[in-house]
Amino acid sequence: CSLMKLGVAGIFGTQSDVTSMHVQSICDALDIPHVEARWDFQLQRQRLPINLFPRPAMLGKAYVDLVRIWGWTEFCLVYEESEGVIRLQDFFKEAQKYGWRLHLYQFKSGEAYRDLFWKIKVAGDNRIVLDVKRENIYTVLKHAQQVGMMTENHSYLITSLDVHTVDLEDFKYGKSNITAFRIVDMGSPELQSLFDEWSQFSVFGRKTQTHQRTIKTQTALIYDAVKLFAKALADFDTSKTVVFPPIFCESGEPSEDAIGTSIRNLMKLIKIQGLTGEVKFDQQGYRSEFHLDLLFLSQDGFKKIGGWHSSYGINITLNATSEYNSLLLQNKSLIVTTVINPPYTMLKDSAQLLSGNDRYEGYCVDLIFELSRQLGFKYRFKLVEDNAYGIKNDKGEWNGMIGELIRG
Repeated sequence: CSLMKLGVAGIFGTQSDVTSMHVQSICDALDIPHVEARWDFQLQRQRLPINLFPRPAMLGKAYVDLVRIWGWTEFCLVYEESEGVIRLQDFFKEAQKYGWRLHLYQFKSGEAYRDLFWKIKVAGDNRIVLDVKRENIYTVLKHAQQVGMMTENHSYLITSLDVHTVDLEDFKYGKSNITAFRIVDMGSPELQSLFDEWSQFSVFGRKTQTHQRTIKTQTALIYDAVKLFAKALADFDTSKTVVFPPIFCESGEPSEDAIGTSIRNLMKLIKIQGLTGEVKFDQQGYRSEFHLDLLFLSQDGFKKIGGWHSSYGINITLNATSEYNSLLLQNKSLIVTTVINPPYTMLKDSAQLLSGNDRYEGYCVDLIFELSRQLGFKYRFKLVEDNAYGIKNDKGEWNGMIGELIRG
């Protein structure tokens, strides 16, 4: 209200759910544009603000699409705040459809993260969808590491769009599969230009060099929000003179020159290219169409291995996939299940007593040898006990090689 007495064009923010509702209520009553850049779980409102954060339902679809590409059928959802359940709700819907087995865990306030990871470890879960605040990501992963939950056999999908801004140096060499999405377009010429401008700034009259060329999602979204608002204001100003008179909350009435509704409607129609890619809205004012980069933590830091688009789904690039797979398999020891079936897998005829992998020959044996040589893994052949490829019985259980794969 103090700001409005000075005359304002619009209100940006806040990040708090409760505060935002108050601000939205005042802006609705006084017809002032309200622009947000935060995750908002509310599916319906009487008067929607313009929100540049991706629509939660579409963001949830990106997580689910990735898990389906990976072929996960059993994994755990680990969250910190109660809103995490809402962010992860799409997994429950898909679980019913595809028969996924989900295990739900929540960090308890006042307890160390490692206490919960001990329980997860005992339960044998090694595929984790992790929903925690950006500022807690490092500590959470550190506690997981302390209890042996950051090995080459563990996979993490982190839901935060800000993982790329967190220093995960301590986890780059553990070979854990850490994957996340990013909405900030790091290839944007506009962003690179901003980094160049920010690289030297004055602190107490001295020039200071900054080295980290990264930006938080909220900062990029606010930048795009201001850019979008300015474009709408400029377009509106061509047809009508815009003024921002003092507004008094006590009146409860918008001024005669209020343009909030007009600006809001105009913003819904405008498309801009921002730091977070193309910015445009559906009829409800939601950002439902957007692109995300798919990131994988390698020894050189986060690398882009593909992307997700609301219209096309997941796309993993070929070169990145090869590097991604080789990183996952380097120095791993694998068990290769097989059956005796010429010419694929055969027992060698030899006058000497053979042991281990030397006992076998055939096309499959040669293929595994070449793959291990190129990707750097070790392996041991194991004949399946019932010598079957695998069929499902009346109880829905598989035998043979398929059964061994399903049982891990």
